[in-house]
Amino acid sequence: MKSDSLTLAGGVQRFTVSLPRKLFTQFERMIHSKGFSNRSQAVTDLVSKAVSEHQTKISNTVMTGVLTVIYEHRKRDLQNRLTQLQHKYLKEIISIQLIHLENDHSLQVLLMQGPGKRLKMISDEFITCKGVKQGKLELSATIIPQLY
Repeated sequence: MKSDSLTLAGGVQRFTVSLPRKLFTQFERMIHSKGFSNRSQAVTDLVSKAVSEHQTKISNTVMTGVLTVIYEHRKRDLQNRLTQLQHKYLKEIISIQLIHLENDHSLQVLLMQGPGKRLKMISDEFITCKGVKQGKLELSATIIPQLY
């Protein structure tokens, strides 16, 4: 691949991007509506997400993950199943936050760290439990430092 970028101070690379006019206009609207301060910040956010997603598919790179699941807490045996999964993956699950929602629903947010493929597999186990209404895993290549 031809490298047509310029290295700036602080380890920043500058490169030129060309977009079709319609996509550029949509991109500008998105930047404004999301509150990015400039195009570079928006591109950095988009590229970081794409790289993290790609790494989970191809490698065992250690990543940080936040899994969010919403479920019916009155669903028979679901709470026990979720607790069993949390104990099964003690090595990867760092923290859990439980919030009770309206209409017999609960929200769990799990902070995890481990190889991207493994975090994806763990997330799939949670999300596919009967009674889980929705779930989403967000991954980042930026990791939590080791505690000891």
